[in-house]
Amino acid sequence: MHRDQSFDVALDDVRRRYIELQQALHPDRFVHKDDAERHRAHTASSLVSKAYNTLKDPLERATYLLHLHGVDLTDESIKHELDPELLLEVMEERERLAEAEEGEQLKAIAEENQARMDTTLDDISIAFKNSDIVAARDAIIRLKYWSSLHHALEERQASSM
Repeated sequence: MHRDQSFDVALDDVRRRYIELQQALHPDRFVHKDDAERHRAHTASSLVSKAYNTLKDPLERATYLLHLHGVDLTDESIKHELDPELLLEVMEERERLAEAEEGEQLKAIAEENQARMDTTLDDISIAFKNSDIVAARDAIIRLKYWSSLHHALEERQASSM
């Protein structure tokens, strides 16, 4: 199977291919097959689902590409290389979120964070295009922090409804 190692993917194409593969691997197609073949189809279907979920999520996709380049973001040595300015900015944004009133303040924080995430995704794309794995790693670490803030914003907004 061909494996394109580009960060940029056409999500519509990925979804279309996922549906095609899942249809081909559907259990109804293996009712009259032996146990081993049904098991292989089930295993393949699980792998296709896992691949699809990885590809559709930019952070998961980027982390996987880093893994293919031999970089493990859970490596303790990376923690010593974290940008202190980034950590301070994230901490300030978390405080801002905690102190924010409902409505417009939360909306403003969400819009600013989405802009940071979009910029970071562009940085990741450029880094992978240039085969700059260190820049990709650093951008992915930033994206992890901004994604975490994004999830905290979603939780906050959900709890206020």
